[in-house]
This record gives sequence, C-alpha cells and structure tokens, in this order.
Amino acid sequence: MELSVPSWESVQIQTDFSGRAHTRSHRVPGEVARLTRCDIEPAVSFQGEERRPDLIAETSDGRSLCVEIFVHNAVDDARERFYERSQRSCFEIDLSDVPPELMEGSVPFSRYVIESAPRRWISCSLYSQINDAMRLAVINDARRPNPTRSDLRRAAQRVISLRGDDASIAVPFTSVDPSWAGCDKIELLCGVGIFDKDDRVGDKVRTADVFCFFNVSHSLRVVFAFHPGPDRALEAFYREGNMVALRIQLGTIPRQAMESERAFSYYVRLQAPREWLYSGSR
Repeated sequence: MELSVPSWESVQIQTDFSGRAHTRSHRVPGEVARLTRCDIEPAVSFQGEERRPDLIAETSDGRSLCVEIFVHNAVDDARERFYERSQRSCFEIDLSDVPPELMEGSVPFSRYVIESAPRRWISCSLYSQINDAMRLAVINDARRPNPTRSDLRRAAQRVISLRGDDASIAVPFTSVDPSWAGCDKIELLCGVGIFDKDDRVGDKVRTADVFCFFNVSHSLRVVFAFHPGPDRALEAFYREGNMVALRIQLGTIPRQAMESERAFSYYVRLQAPREWLYSGSR
C-alpha cells in the first residue's frame, strides 16, 4: 500500500544588530511512501495525555506517521500542540470538500484519498536535523555581519530614535550646563532621526544624525563619527549656532556589540566613546 506524504518547508528568520532580517529556507518535496503497516485509531499517550489519530502508518524505511482525516472538524490547537510536544510526525488529509463525481465509485475515491486530496503537516519531526542546521546557519548569518558605514549609521540612528523602557543616552561628565552637570546619562523624552532638516549657521549647513529632546526646553544633536580625533570645523559650527551636540565614535565596534540589536543598542547609547562637540556653555 502507498500513501502520498505532503511536502515540507521551513523558513528560519534571524534579525541582526541593525534590525535587518536574515532568512534561510528549505523545501522537501512531497513523496509517495510505501506502507508496511496501518493501525486504525490506536491510542497514543504523552505525559498523561491520550489522543487517537485516525491511523498510524509505518513506512518501509521505518518511519511512523500519524494521519488525521478532516471531514467535519479539522485538527484543533490542542491536538496540534500534543503532536508537537510528543515530537510525532502527523499530517492531515482534507476530505471536507470531496468532488461529487469521486463518490460514485470506490476506486476513484480511494485514489483521491491516497494520492491527491489536500494534505498538510500538523507536526513534522522527520526533518528535524535539516531544521536545526538551518536555524544554526541563520543565527551565524546574523552574527557575522559585514556592515558598511551607511549600515552602521542607519542602525545607530534607529536604536537611539526608538522609544523603549530605557530611552537614555550616556553623556560625558565634562558638561558645565546645570541641566546635566554631574550626570552620566540623560533620559530622552523622544528621539527622532532627521534626514530632511538641516541646521544653518550663516552660509554653513550641517545635518545631525539624530535630534533628541530630553525636556521641554533642551534638545541634543547626535553626530556619529567613524574616524578618531577632533573635528574643529564641526565643533565651531555647533558652538556658533549655540546648539548642543554630542559626537559618538563608531569607528571600531567590538564584535560582541554586533551580535544582536539589543547589544548594539546598549553599546551605541551607553558604551561607545563620545565627546561633546558643544555642551551649551560658551
């Protein structure tokens, strides 16, 4: 006896430090399995819970397949969880809408059930090794990014601009502005990345990477840098415009800081080297 087994597909997604999703997918086409034994409605137990699939089929290569037949009621969430927790491979054959012409004789109906009726996996442990390998591969993809400066800039803009449970940013101790003197970090009411709004001082124009508000009367411009050393022209620009600005150095980022978006966010907001371009005191 033979039975058509549905195709199987898995998609694994892992987000890297910048919020970009890495994807791996694999598909195993459907097959016709040769059966050596079929048991109708046998009892299956797991951790004190018992289910009775419509049949359990043993294949010629030693695989055990639970089969559920959907006529009036499809497999519900509870049964699906049972098969997943017990790591049993189970698929459902959908007979809820059999074409009327197939009901006229036993042979066409039999071939329909065995070969061509719609079917789907409820739980599949047959390809767990493939699934595990894909999961590991996509995690490694996300942990070994090769970011450009543009990637790093966009990612840093994003993590500072997002509101969260700890919407804060570390600032140097050197400020003499009474609003933050002696503080090691300031709490941001909101952070908004700006890409279409320039700061102007005379005929000079600059665009900060992020523009943050930390109270009703104070704002902070954040500039990301990828080279060490002072930028006198930028310091003069913000000083002349009396605009408080902070430069965060992203030229050398530890590998562990790019293993996840959370680690990168923590590094950019609180750990990366930083200095005042202008702290608000003349």
